[in-house]
Amino acid sequence: MNRRKSIILTSVLTGLAVICALTGIALLIFIFLRGESNRFEPFKFDENKSYEVLYISSYDPRYLITKNQLEGIEYSMQKKGIMYEVMYMDMLNYNTAENYELFYQTVKHKISMRPANYKAVIVSDDAALTFMEQFHDELFKDVPVVFFGINDISHAKNAQKNPWFTGFGEKIFVDETLEIIIEQNPKVKKIYCILDDSLTGRGDGTQFLNAIKKYPNLTYEFITISRNSPEQIAARLSAIQADSVILCLSSLQSYAHRNSFSIYELIDFISSYSRKIPVYRTNAVGIGNGFLGGKVYDHYAAACHAVEIVYEILEGKKHIFDFEYDEFAVGKCIFDYKILKEFNINPSTLPSETIFFNKAENIVKKQKNLFIAVFFIMLSLILMLVVFITSYYKSKKINEIVMAMNKKMHQINRELSESEKKLTFVANNDGLTKLPNRSHGEAEIKKIIHSGLPFTLFLMDIDDFKNYNDTYTHACGDYVLKEYGRRLESLTVNGEYFAARYGGDEFLLVYKCGHIEKNGREIESLRQFLNEPMEYGETKLSTSVTLGFADSSIDVSYDELLTQADIAMYEAKKIGVGTCLGFMPEMKESVLRRNSIIDILKAECKCDGFEIRYQPQISTKTGDVCGFEALVRLRDYSVGPDVFIPVAESSGFIAQIGRIVTKKVLRQMDIWRSEGMKLRKVAINYSNGQLIDDGYVLYLKSLMEKYRIPSDLIEIEITESLFMGKKDRVTQLFSELEKIGVELALDDFGTGYSSLSYLTFVPADKVKIDKSLVDNYLVDGKEDFIQNIVQLVHGLGMKLTVEGVEHKWQYDKLCSMKCDFIQGYLFSKPISADDVPEFSVAV
Repeated sequence: MNRRKSIILTSVLTGLAVICALTGIALLIFIFLRGESNRFEPFKFDENKSYEVLYISSYDPRYLITKNQLEGIEYSMQKKGIMYEVMYMDMLNYNTAENYELFYQTVKHKISMRPANYKAVIVSDDAALTFMEQFHDELFKDVPVVFFGINDISHAKNAQKNPWFTGFGEKIFVDETLEIIIEQNPKVKKIYCILDDSLTGRGDGTQFLNAIKKYPNLTYEFITISRNSPEQIAARLSAIQADSVILCLSSLQSYAHRNSFSIYELIDFISSYSRKIPVYRTNAVGIGNGFLGGKVYDHYAAACHAVEIVYEILEGKKHIFDFEYDEFAVGKCIFDYKILKEFNINPSTLPSETIFFNKAENIVKKQKNLFIAVFFIMLSLILMLVVFITSYYKSKKINEIVMAMNKKMHQINRELSESEKKLTFVANNDGLTKLPNRSHGEAEIKKIIHSGLPFTLFLMDIDDFKNYNDTYTHACGDYVLKEYGRRLESLTVNGEYFAARYGGDEFLLVYKCGHIEKNGREIESLRQFLNEPMEYGETKLSTSVTLGFADSSIDVSYDELLTQADIAMYEAKKIGVGTCLGFMPEMKESVLRRNSIIDILKAECKCDGFEIRYQPQISTKTGDVCGFEALVRLRDYSVGPDVFIPVAESSGFIAQIGRIVTKKVLRQMDIWRSEGMKLRKVAINYSNGQLIDDGYVLYLKSLMEKYRIPSDLIEIEITESLFMGKKDRVTQLFSELEKIGVELALDDFGTGYSSLSYLTFVPADKVKIDKSLVDNYLVDGKEDFIQNIVQLVHGLGMKLTVEGVEHKWQYDKLCSMKCDFIQGYLFSKPISADDVPEFSVAV
């Protein structure tokens, strides 16, 4: 009987333990799946519904309100499956006519590059609405416009009168905030209202005056900060009496920018001079950083509502003309819990849905489900332990089984612990270099940013890394990566640095001991250490790295800091391998100019935006035209080849442009022949960047066959930069050109320090000397230099062309030196294809 009871008890306890364990595991799975479901997943757009909407923000993406608006736009657009673009006016930081005009030109250019206009436009805040009202008919005629976040309600209502405009203003919750102020400060007599003279500030002030009328017992005074210096503001704030409160309405950003404050420095400044006076707010910026709080407009919800209106228009549910002015007023109370306690204000006076900053969270309440899951699992373990203990006293055999199971569990726990450590390492570290991987590195750097300590971020790229893989196999490339991983890891030993692999052959390096001195010993020591050669087997590798770095700043995010380091690294690469360069603001302008040229090249490659000019080459023996050099130009832009060709080479467009030029030249030669013109040799320039185009020579051959152009009428001009580190590929190119019978010319001879060595290496038929040599050496006392080059070239069995001849006396001297061909403005500037048949020489 007792045995039966014991079995029943054991079974019941075991069953309860299993149920508890399963319940705990089920809760853990639920927590995990809920977390997974909350992760952001990119929306899969329906190809049959590809709307195009432009969103124009008055401010910049770093501004807190703009971030909230953009989050709402992004969420709703992706939810609705709407394709959209974003443009920022940045009127808080740059509220100038020049910025306004620049933004207009940018929008105008973007629209001109598009095949079709946008289906709708969303604008947020007053500046963007004003811009749209001014340029709607010019830039977005018959395009519906939805506005939101307009502080000046009268402005919003007037805009609604335009049949193509609809939207809603931004309610400043002055009434609600005043009610909270009076409830929390029953003895208050006067309210000081801080605002500025911006469009937003004037709209806020109007709403405040309407609200304060309900409280005749209260007096008020405006502190218009845009009319005061920081010293004047400090004096006024310090003089405020204890029976008063402060209500800050405006954005503050423009004033902070004009006075070289960051927004949070300005908030600290205001807070420091009003320590005994609570500062309320109708704008989220500053709450949690010194301001007490208030009821603020929900910009996220407003943005979502604006997208809903656009969606109804695009779906055809409503026409833009059917909408009336919308009073969309959604707000939320936000308060700094810590400051509430400083002023002895009971948080219970606030609505239950109030959001509190700086409030310690109850870990049990926050992780309630997790604690419940752990409780059930622990309960199951306790029940199992009771079962084991009970069974131990019943049977020695069962006791042995329990001991064996216990030992096994310990083994499993150890194995799980070791597996967890390995999995954690694999998840956080790069498998090849063992350094922290990109995501782990980003997280660590954000921690450093959050700490507020100054540091310097380096972005490092291994120079010519592809060459190690191509020349010495991928095993060599892996060795180089691992060796650099070892070097960077050695820098982190004493805690001065943090290193991570960013991806490919790029690494992140953080100098944690403040801002590194740009030209100091630490930089030079680091550069020399990283540029030391490596030993790979019996091969000595002359390795080097290019570094760009940027200093941290309180208002610069991780992404912005990384972008600055990337820009600095790009500029360093222009200087040469092994260079280390710090970010400077003007570098960003250079990148913007380069990106603008890239956009132009991208567009012009698609729409035949290039034209060819031909500069005649004159024979000194006959005085006749013996050929032309083909020179590429942009048809519709005043961007010279000295500007767009380097950009095309670095951005990868040069190979495509090279083919475009080649096709235009050979097709034009066919046209000349059909018009009865006697064909002469045409020289086509071949850039270093075209080496990636392995099929160029076959392409050239196919065009020669298509247009029936003999190979002796085509000449390919190359420069010595072609040979830098790519001798095998260059040798193959020369061999391919020789097979199809095309001649080579070595251009810009004498401008590089290694030119003489290339004369014996390059199978060229002609050498061209640059205009700079003519200007510097074709003068009295220095002519022997030019004469020696002529003799050297002729001695190697080659012909010589002299470029940049502009004067008759230069021509006469070069003829006396027996130069073969002359090219320059003395005869002609580059001319159009239509002018070539009529060109005749007049010396």
